Amino acid sequence: MKTGGFVKMTLVMIVLLMAIGIQMVPNLMSLTGENKNPGTSEAKVSRAETKPLDDTVKILSKNRCWKYEPDSISIKGKKFSSYGFMPTRCGSKASVTFDVEGWDRFTGYVGIVNNDERSNTLTVEVDGRPIKEVQVKYDRVAELLDIPLKGHQTLTFKKGGRYPLIYFGEPVLHRR
Repeated sequence: MKTGGFVKMTLVMIVLLMAIGIQMVPNLMSLTGENKNPGTSEAKVSRAETKPLDDTVKILSKNRCWKYEPDSISIKGKKFSSYGFMPTRCGSKASVTFDVEGWDRFTGYVGIVNNDERSNTLTVEVDGRPIKEVQVKYDRVAELLDIPLKGHQTLTFKKGGRYPLIYFGEPVLHRR
């Protein structure tokens, strides 16, 4: 084979490989969930949505026993940009139930803010079923709650006693 033939063959191979690569890129993008057709309803949004568990989240329980503050708080030395809690006016066996239809998960840190040496119990329920119980004590760091909600309707927090108050650092709902 002459040198010129080798060069032509190499160029043909390069062009073929480039054509195959160009055809594969859109297929790879559709497999990875990237935009098929940006600007159309087929475009896939990969950004997650978050919402604080604030006053705009529907409370289903009659007593509306939840207070959200967009202010910072420190639980055992860890700072949080917002917090929620069940006020003492709600009584010793306070509970609150939220409508979480359409949300995938709840995250938040639970703990006690002051140096009250008593402890309290927090029970977390999803659709009326207890899924987690946490012993909250003043000498512990805030514990992360990461509760799956996809396909569920309600999220309920029940505290075992009036005192000490249980605080939720950065209580947030998430969905994709």
